Amino acid sequence: MRNRARLGLFYALASQIWTPLMSSAQTLIPFEALAPKGITVSKITLWRWERANRFPKRVTISRQRVAWIESEVDAFVASRIAARKTAERD
Repeated sequence: MRNRARLGLFYALASQIWTPLMSSAQTLIPFEALAPKGITVSKITLWRWERANRFPKRVTISRQRVAWIESEVDAFVASRIAARKTAERD
């Protein structure tokens, strides 16, 4: 439960910090926000997928902090769902 409280605090702080940096059409989401979207792989796996053009490229926020554009991540998830549906039809 303690980690959830920390995560909630992180999201609150991140939204205050990142909101001025973003345009209204693009929202940045941190690594921790990928799990609720169904992406539960490790950071190294994401890096490998990015390198192989299988996942959207990250945005560097600071030296040790990265994020992804939420609309690109949502499009990735939607493409995986669509690929599954076409595979089921065949």
